Amino acid sequence: MKNLLSRVKQVGVIGIMLQDMWGNQEIQCFGKEPSLIRLVTRKFQHTLTPQVPFQTGWVSGGAMVVEKELFARLGGFDEGFFLYWEDIDLCKRVREANYAVWLHPQARASHIRGASQEDIRAKTQMYGT
Repeated sequence: MKNLLSRVKQVGVIGIMLQDMWGNQEIQCFGKEPSLIRLVTRKFQHTLTPQVPFQTGWVSGGAMVVEKELFARLGGFDEGFFLYWEDIDLCKRVREANYAVWLHPQARASHIRGASQEDIRAKTQMYGT
């Protein structure tokens, strides 16, 4: 962690690599700043994750480290996001405040994707789609 902090003056968020219950890396736990083309092509992109910490656009809120003071100064997670995307929004605001967002691929956490809402029908009703 000290090596990472010595390379960058102001790290605002450090993400932890998420893996499924079988130990497989989840590539959807970090990414570049979202754009329409990235949203459309995301499922088809398979990028190799470096084995050393690297700067990225966003990291998953499932396992991120943020200093309490910075989190409070930015107003925390935007409650306007009911479920999902609040982590990407926070990372955007962190970058706008001139802090960097990094992922530490050697630090890992298990993640059960979709557990916050397993019922597809209920999820569809919540989002109105």
